[in-house]
Amino acid sequence: MDTIALEVTNSNQYLLYATLFMMPILLHAFSRCKANNSLHLPPGPRAWPIIGNILDLDGEKTHTCLANLAEIYGPLISLRLGSKLIVVASSPATAREILKTHDQALSGRLTLRISNVIPGVKSSMIVLSAECNQRWRFLRSTARTELFSCRALESHSKLRAEKVQNMLDFLGLKGGAVVAIVDVLYATIVNILTNTMISKDIINLKDNVGELRKFSRSLVELAVPSMADIFPLVGALDFQAKRKARDYKEKNEALWADTVSERRGKQDCGTSGADFLDVLIRHSFDDCEIFNLFNELFVTSDSVSTTLGWAMSELTKNQDAMLKLRDEITNAIGGTGLLSESQLAKLPYLQACIKETLRLHPPSPFLVPHCAVQSCKVTDYDIPKNSLGVVNAYAIGRDQKTWEDPLSFKPERFLGKNLDLKGTHYELLPFGAGMDPETLDMSDEFRVPMGRTNKAGWGIVARDWKGKLVATWACPSFTCSAPILEKALAIRTAMVKAALEGWGRIIIESDCKAVIDRILKDMDDVVLSTVLQDIKLLKHNFEKCCFSFVRREFNSISHKSAKFALNLGSVVDWKACFPVWLLDSAQADVEEQLLQDV
Repeated sequence: MDTIALEVTNSNQYLLYATLFMMPILLHAFSRCKANNSLHLPPGPRAWPIIGNILDLDGEKTHTCLANLAEIYGPLISLRLGSKLIVVASSPATAREILKTHDQALSGRLTLRISNVIPGVKSSMIVLSAECNQRWRFLRSTARTELFSCRALESHSKLRAEKVQNMLDFLGLKGGAVVAIVDVLYATIVNILTNTMISKDIINLKDNVGELRKFSRSLVELAVPSMADIFPLVGALDFQAKRKARDYKEKNEALWADTVSERRGKQDCGTSGADFLDVLIRHSFDDCEIFNLFNELFVTSDSVSTTLGWAMSELTKNQDAMLKLRDEITNAIGGTGLLSESQLAKLPYLQACIKETLRLHPPSPFLVPHCAVQSCKVTDYDIPKNSLGVVNAYAIGRDQKTWEDPLSFKPERFLGKNLDLKGTHYELLPFGAGMDPETLDMSDEFRVPMGRTNKAGWGIVARDWKGKLVATWACPSFTCSAPILEKALAIRTAMVKAALEGWGRIIIESDCKAVIDRILKDMDDVVLSTVLQDIKLLKHNFEKCCFSFVRREFNSISHKSAKFALNLGSVVDWKACFPVWLLDSAQADVEEQLLQDV
């Protein structure tokens, strides 16, 4: 009897422990449900306790599941995955709300647990960066300048032509044999990219690229939330993250370590090249940071080759489109038999085929998630703080309300239409959108005064904090119905120029008090609404951004620059080498303003 009593006591004790263990989880879930009931959230399927809507999704085809849910609940839906509230946009209008209208409130980044396990991820990766800080801007600007700027692309044009010719020669030797064309494309793209980064090939066209592609896709999986991200309470039991980190380190050492070590040795000896790796070493990047950034760029090779594979597959199935494209290319190359990069922009049907492929098969069905740093309203729905905003590019590309016959491959739909791939048209978002000029971190503070002549022209002049001239731009381009709009556009242009130059702290000086007042007081204005919204978004590209009204007599240099551009009839862009009259005028402006301040 005593034994039975003892067993019952132990059972109650275990039940008590279990209850105490589950109580925080249940209370947390209950408090969230109570809070959400008071909010007007976007519609969506009913969420189960604790697990949320995980059972409503297919892990391998999540984008199609969410597209189907959007047809039921609407273009903006909400789901709960564990502890996270996810808001999914599946139409151009809702995507614009997330990516542009509420870009400031939804400017946060999702921090994955894997970023705490792999060294240097937060400080050396663009997509997995914890926040859009100065370091993040530096990484983006460096990659853009050294790899993707017009100057960089032009300098590597011969390299690309050589690699493409090597691919064609390799295919010519196959003589009718079965070829895994996507693998050949992948190897070619990888070698083009690695030659710009480290000045050498890392794979041969004859090699089996399976292992390399497998590693590339495993890198993509690092950016996918794990169970520990969805259920933070089980993070301590996430042994898979440690295994992934170990595999990641081994692959890095095999792929990049020898090259980086060898290059560091050359720089120590006083000899260095001018590729991307040299730039990173000169900026004191450690090995882990270089590996991480290289891998982030490296994964794009698989996306590009897969997209090209989709394009070839769609053209093979649609012979009419294939014949039209073949005729266009034949007419362009004439008797030379070669197609140069400079001719690509003159092939509208080829451009249309690329856009149509990206519409149906975006490289990533979901754009980079945006985390709400503050609560906001999107199309009259409440978006709580710390929610995730996700844009389903796959669903937008197949939206029946946007596209006629959306499931068919019809490049003709893009002919005669000004739909680009830069993120300005929200019907087509294969690469994302939003206003985000590239910036570098600078320690000096710059003043950017602006002025406008009575004619259609504007001038922007940049001086450092001592008054020394740094740069000036002038252009006879703006012709607006309202003069105040021209002045607002000049301010916006000045901010874009300053961001592209990489200045961290700026003071915008303008002699238009009406525009400065509207910016400082966050006033609504029908005429300026779009421009003021752009200015508000651009402010986030700077460590410090102030706006100041100056009298016209202290801003004469801007007006003189604009007048000079009007007389010249073209854009004026001076840096470092300035005309004497401009230097004298800049110094006079500074001295007169200093006297007035005294």
